[in-house]
Amino acid sequence: MDVNLTETSRFQLNSNYNSARLTAQGKNKPSYSLNSGFRQELFEGKLTITATVTDIFKTMKREFELNIPTLQQTSVNKRDSRVMYVGLNYRFGSQKKKAKEDQIKYDDGL
Repeated sequence: MDVNLTETSRFQLNSNYNSARLTAQGKNKPSYSLNSGFRQELFEGKLTITATVTDIFKTMKREFELNIPTLQQTSVNKRDSRVMYVGLNYRFGSQKKKAKEDQIKYDDGL
């Protein structure tokens, strides 16, 4: 989900889900995470503040159940995956708008 809150601010929410999967030796359990980001432009676009948070609810983990005749095992891989980031970007000088003919052109499939 990507939402323009105002002309100069944007909010984004992103989720990732991997369903349970059967393998020849066992199964992978489902995993999911939720990430968010916010961007605000200031001073007529010269300064941009960006903030992101990954794995908001600390749900990111990989779990695998091994089930073969000689071994039954469950392994869980979980890391401290929540990361918060704040960044500043300042643009020096003036930004020129590209002329219509200089912009990227896409092949229309012909």
